[in-house]
Amino acid sequence: MVGDVDPGNPGSLTSQQLQDWATSGVIKWLGYRNDVPDILKQCHIVCLPSYREGFGKVFVEAGATQRAVVATNVPGCREAVEDGRNGLLVPSKNVEALTAALTRLLNDDELRLKMAAEGRKRAENEFSSVTINSQTIAVYQQVLKPSRD
Repeated sequence: MVGDVDPGNPGSLTSQQLQDWATSGVIKWLGYRNDVPDILKQCHIVCLPSYREGFGKVFVEAGATQRAVVATNVPGCREAVEDGRNGLLVPSKNVEALTAALTRLLNDDELRLKMAAEGRKRAENEFSSVTINSQTIAVYQQVLKPSRD
């Protein structure tokens, strides 16, 4: 597990909870890292079972490193993950569905690799810096366009 706790979110796990789970062997917690691309290259699947998300940037990073993803079907995640294309979406707070999706991708190499390749295509085509920059410039041009009064 990679990432830090969100102290501003009362629903977030605490550092102590994560440390206890890590100590008992339930998870391997790496905490905050600035080498996420290197870590993603070591993974088979990227999973973010979020209750809410601004935008799932980690899914673009997963695509760039050709990793299939499992995410919850919440705003932010579903903008980055197309269910059945570059990953699987599951209902939020549904442990059984999350477990089933992870198990499915772990047991189906062909599907996992297909979704990983699609994630790479999507990252390149829809989320490259060239694409994002041109879309941002277009918005600025529209906003700054003189009005016709």
